[in-house]
Amino acid sequence: MVAAFASKLRTMAKISGARGGSGQLAQQFGLAPWQVDRARRDLSGWTEDGLGRCIEVLAETDANVKGGGRDPVYALERMIRIVSTRGRA
Repeated sequence: MVAAFASKLRTMAKISGARGGSGQLAQQFGLAPWQVDRARRDLSGWTEDGLGRCIEVLAETDANVKGGGRDPVYALERMIRIVSTRGRA
């Protein structure tokens, strides 16, 4: 589950500040054009700070579920809560 969130947020971060057409960005970032279009739609309502915070929380969660924390379930719940609020929680 953490890997799925990571993949999605990583793609959104790549596209976040990028300019150009879907085909051009897809080639630049090693994505399919539909992935670029989807990431652009998904970025609606996000801020750079919110995206950054979610990526940091995702990294913490990944470490916690791999044995670095005492309560991996809580870490996962916290990550989902923060991502669902676009980093504003």
